[in-house]
Amino acid sequence: MNTKRTDKSERLPLMDELNELIEKERTLLSLKLLAQQNETETWKSKYDSLIDKVGNVATGTTDSGSRVLEAAAEIEDTAQTEPIKFEDVQRILLRRTSPWSLDLSGACLDKVLLGKVSKEVFGPRGSFEAINSVYLARCNLTDEFILPVLSMIRSPRLQAIDLSRNEFSDVLFLQLLTTLQV
Repeated sequence: MNTKRTDKSERLPLMDELNELIEKERTLLSLKLLAQQNETETWKSKYDSLIDKVGNVATGTTDSGSRVLEAAAEIEDTAQTEPIKFEDVQRILLRRTSPWSLDLSGACLDKVLLGKVSKEVFGPRGSFEAINSVYLARCNLTDEFILPVLSMIRSPRLQAIDLSRNEFSDVLFLQLLTTLQV
C-alpha cells in the first residue's frame, strides 16, 4: 500500500507539469493565430488600396468596380475573327510596349502561325531574347495548338504564359498544368 501512495504522489507533479505545458501551448497558438490575423488584415488592406489605385489610374474614376466590369466586357468584344498573318505578329513584336512580353491576346491565330511565333521568340536562333512572358488569352486556342504551346512552355526563358479564356479540353488543360508544375 505504501508503494501505491508513492506512485500517486509522483504522478501528480508530472500531471501538473503536463497541464502547465498544455496551457503554455494554447497561449502560444492563440498568439500565433492573432499574429496571422493581423498579417492577413495588413495584406488585405494593401491589396484593397492597390486595387483602388489601379482602378483609378486605369479608368480615371473612383468607381473602379463597375469600370473594371465594363472594361472586361469591352475586351471580350474585341476578340478578332480574322486570322492574323506573320507580318502582323512581327509588327506587334516591334511595337510592343514592354521588352519582356508579347501580347497576342484576342488575336485569331492558326497553329502554323503560333509555331512560327514560338520559333521566332523562343527558338535557339530567336531574335527576341528579352521576351519571357506571352499572353494568349481569348485566342480561341484548342487542343490542336498543343505542340506550339508546349514548345513555348518548355523554353527555359518563359516565366509567364496566359492561356485563359481558350477552348482547351479539360484533360489537356490538366496535362498543361502538370507540365507547368514540373
